[in-house]
Amino acid sequence: METFALQQWVERKIKNKGEQDIQDYQLFGLRKVLHYAYRNSPFYRDLWDNNKIKPEQISSLSDLARVPLTEPQSLIKDPYGFLCLSLGEVARVFTLTTSGTTGAKKKAFYSHRDLEQISDFMAACISATEADGGAVQILLPRRSPLGQADLLARGVNSLGRMPLLTGVTLNSEKQWQTIAEFKPSIVVGSVSRIYRLTQESCLHRSVEKMGVKAIIATSEYLSQSMRRRLEQVWGCQVREHYGLTEMGLAVAQECPAQDGFHVNEADLLVEVIDPETGRTLNQGEEGELVFTTLNREAMPLIRYRTHDLSRLIPGRCRCGATLKRIDKVTRRIESIITLGEEDEIYPALFDEVLFQIPEVIDYQAILDKKGSQDCLVIKVEMMKGMSREVEQAISSLAPIKRNLAAGRMAKPEVEIVAQGTLRKVSRAKKLILDRRPQSQGSPLAIR
Repeated sequence: METFALQQWVERKIKNKGEQDIQDYQLFGLRKVLHYAYRNSPFYRDLWDNNKIKPEQISSLSDLARVPLTEPQSLIKDPYGFLCLSLGEVARVFTLTTSGTTGAKKKAFYSHRDLEQISDFMAACISATEADGGAVQILLPRRSPLGQADLLARGVNSLGRMPLLTGVTLNSEKQWQTIAEFKPSIVVGSVSRIYRLTQESCLHRSVEKMGVKAIIATSEYLSQSMRRRLEQVWGCQVREHYGLTEMGLAVAQECPAQDGFHVNEADLLVEVIDPETGRTLNQGEEGELVFTTLNREAMPLIRYRTHDLSRLIPGRCRCGATLKRIDKVTRRIESIITLGEEDEIYPALFDEVLFQIPEVIDYQAILDKKGSQDCLVIKVEMMKGMSREVEQAISSLAPIKRNLAAGRMAKPEVEIVAQGTLRKVSRAKKLILDRRPQSQGSPLAIR
């Protein structure tokens, strides 16, 4: 297998900065961003002064663990304290409503140079699919200029290819009209939107004959059953992309081996920590992903806690790339709900069993109380109603099975809803709606 193209992109970027070794490049970038943030960000100056840390004390990558973590709550409380430029130099402000964020919103600031870097990496991700030539259809929200869809379109244009910005408000029929007319070689979109498009169309279309060579799925968890279904129907490989708005939307990309996400190490440092103690973990150990931006101009983030739980995959990838790989993010701290005696449930558990049912389009899980028992209600969109099969799938999950047997949980209820009921236009990730009084919430500490 040829070395993953994203590795080549990172190596070129490093060499253009006058470095040959990725660790030397990252150390130089780290020391530079620490000094830059200390001089220009009131938040970081106060944080580090209060913890008696100075940028010049960080002389190696391993020293990074001495730097205090940045909490998402701080970004909510005082986003302007992170700014290293004047507001007049800010080209784009993202107000985060992703990943189940509730209440006050986080703000992420980007300069024109920051946005150019994002588009550049997005272009590299498109090139790395090896689907040469052809248009790229983009099924991502277009609520404001210079958003995710527009930045991806810029990257596509830089490759000399045509971006087809069909957004998320068009129904499946109109999306297919664009595919039939322009014959895109790549389709990019959130997992749920691409899956809905597939399910609503595969019964009366020969999807595999449309000529799409690759699908890039982003924003949400992609279960193995969903991946198999998409690849079977479209007749092409599905690549996953991992991104965070705070980190610049584009963070890591899956390679042809489909064994983890290769991190953009030219722009980011990645760590995994114990979410309760903050201790840095070794490769292979699961914990919370933490990122440090190396080239951000408007709002650098140093050791930013993502609340995404994953691990760094040990060893070299089969694709030949040496870039660090993060494993699939199966859950966020906020997405974990406790049942009974510390049993955990989260959306990815349901994804794995529900999307094995070929007729399922989408679902919503709601946890409530029925008397003294927890009660799980599953609203499901299906191509045809099969509520019994959905109930059996949910009841087969180990945490549900244990709580049913112990009498702590009522029998799951399944509600088949009309097609389109659960269709959404926001970028919010799927969460289990916990409506129980005095909800137990997540078992993990969020500091």
